[in-house]
Amino acid sequence: MTRSRGPAIRLRAGALEHVKRTTGTARDEDLAVRIGVSRATFTRVKTGQLAPSPTFMAGLASLAGLTLGQLFEVPQEPVGAGR
Repeated sequence: MTRSRGPAIRLRAGALEHVKRTTGTARDEDLAVRIGVSRATFTRVKTGQLAPSPTFMAGLASLAGLTLGQLFEVPQEPVGAGR
């Protein structure tokens, strides 16, 4: 049985708050609509339960005028994990 290690890519800490502030979008639902994903998908990505899709990543980067590297990160696996 394979143990889940979480998403291979995730939002950087504070990224959504920065996007909301700079775009004047206060609610998660409104931001989800603006980037072209469902509220459920948005919430799952926000909480780390789901890796962001290309649509999510491109929509957020385009809306915010930021690079993918500024918004997302690849989590590092702890040394010795998976052994």
